[in-house]
Amino acid sequence: MKTINVLRTILSFSLVLTLLVSLCACGGSKKESYLAPVQTGGYWGYLDEKGRMQIEPQFKEAGRFSENGKALVITTDQTYALINKKGNVLKELPYGVIFGFAEGLSPAYDSDENRIGYIDEDGDYVIDPIYTNAYPFHNGLAVVAELNEDGTSVSYHFIDKNGETRLDNGYSYLENFEENGLALAANKEGKFGFINKKGKWVIAPVHSEALTFSNGLAPVANANGEWGYIDETGKTVITTQYKLADQFADNGLAVVQDANENYRVIDRNGKIVLNADDQWKEIDRFGDNGLAAVKSKDGKWGFIDKTGAYVIDPAYKEVSGFFSDGLCAFQDSNKKWGYLNEKGKVVIKPQYKEVDAFATYEQDAWTLYATKYAALELTLFNQVQKQYAAYYGAAAGDTGASAADAALAANATA
Repeated sequence: MKTINVLRTILSFSLVLTLLVSLCACGGSKKESYLAPVQTGGYWGYLDEKGRMQIEPQFKEAGRFSENGKALVITTDQTYALINKKGNVLKELPYGVIFGFAEGLSPAYDSDENRIGYIDEDGDYVIDPIYTNAYPFHNGLAVVAELNEDGTSVSYHFIDKNGETRLDNGYSYLENFEENGLALAANKEGKFGFINKKGKWVIAPVHSEALTFSNGLAPVANANGEWGYIDETGKTVITTQYKLADQFADNGLAVVQDANENYRVIDRNGKIVLNADDQWKEIDRFGDNGLAAVKSKDGKWGFIDKTGAYVIDPAYKEVSGFFSDGLCAFQDSNKKWGYLNEKGKVVIKPQYKEVDAFATYEQDAWTLYATKYAALELTLFNQVQKQYAAYYGAAAGDTGASAADAALAANATA
């Protein structure tokens, strides 16, 4: 299942936001232009929504453009650099791993310190590398994690853009504040609830698992791994009964799996409105446009509306699962990627090895960071093991992963 996943770092971030419209100099309105990173011939370039290559493939890696019109790339000589929408290199950044800029700052890994700090667009550290995990900034705050003094656990808290600590209450997990003013957090015992901006528990930490709120409801799980839903007061609205539960979409529907791993679509009262049994192998979350990706019994992907009727027939090996600026990436039988619109018309023919969305980095910053951070975890854990080998009375590597490794791994992937 592509959308329902218990990894909070992936699910917590909502689908691509409604795209903004900017004013042009003449006083009229002009649709903002997005470029999507695509890979062909072993290199990455940037494509516009009409399929025209605006920046020729020349980079080893390429990230989305930020709202300020700059993108982070890796050049052929393995150097991080910022480019503009003409493909010109604005600044080379001398670090081993840089994650992506949001609100003008990016987490950056310092291999000497084996920690993560934040750099500005000039490549200078403005917040020292002291964190084992450091998420992108959102509304002036960022979630960071530090190894506790015992070397066996990690605590999360917020920092501001000056690096000042905010709400350091020893959380074992923490996410950004949502529009409702609540943030998903876990206490030292690993129980989940929701805090307000003063750090007060508005919804007590009593849940074994939880996801962020969406359309007024949040999925939560009990000690038996059964999922249900609560409202913003913490009241149970749909009792815990599902093996997995996704967040509610704007159309008031959510995708769940029952105890037998059968896919169901339910309304806000818990009533089943669609069954996958005889039609689909998988169902993704409904998007802002009211469409959900489904995998047919013969393994092909298409899109349905809230009634279960096909809007786009199942004809694709893979789809990205959501539409961004009216386009969705799809993969054909030759494993080449292209883009189609909401009516199912192929707008950009499948020809690329890898592609990304027509969107900004900020729109999916949490998810994009978490994906890249996962590749760094092993390096971090190995170094932590060496640092704390004496604490555990064993040479690094003699007995496998240390308790510190396990603590970091558990928190990083939670």
